[in-house]
Amino acid sequence: MIPRSAGGEITPEGLVAVGRIAREFNLYTKITGSQRIGLFGVQKDDLPEIWRQLIEAGFET
Repeated sequence: MIPRSAGGEITPEGLVAVGRIAREFNLYTKITGSQRIGLFGVQKDDLPEIWRQLIEAGFET
């Protein structure tokens, strides 16, 4: 999954949130070829909670 951010800008708090979510859900992260942050290994059942947390941290769907 690749969360979107307005203008590609991510705050320090947003970066911390991505790291916290990755740890909580045992995901691995990668900077993609298009310079986005990718979260890999997401389980389908975890998607609603991950999206909730990302939106709360200021990311878009």
